[in-house]
Amino acid sequence: MPASKADKLESIKIFAGGEYDRNQLISRFTDSGYERVNRVYDRGEFSIRGEVIDIYDIAGENPARIDFFGDEAEKIYFYDISSQKLIKKLDKISIFPNTNPWKMKEEIDSVKPPEKMTG
Repeated sequence: MPASKADKLESIKIFAGGEYDRNQLISRFTDSGYERVNRVYDRGEFSIRGEVIDIYDIAGENPARIDFFGDEAEKIYFYDISSQKLIKKLDKISIFPNTNPWKMKEEIDSVKPPEKMTG
């Protein structure tokens, strides 16, 4: 039985003070099943505003805010989704793959079968 895409995904680890290629990090989020939105409201979403990336880990109680200075993840915090107030400063965070079966079904349903040739 072939391995699924979900079996190959690993958590994304981000350390305060670590240097990251932001474009590569964004690609990893989308490849891991996260949806880019204007503002984070729900698990499995992330947003980018200037030097700040907000991401709501699929397994988290609160979303995380990663504050960049250039390529450095300068500060990482959990924050309250309603008030936007910072809750807890973190040294690191692990973002787990979003393997939501409903999202996978939507992706499968959106793929159209090839048209049959008539002739």
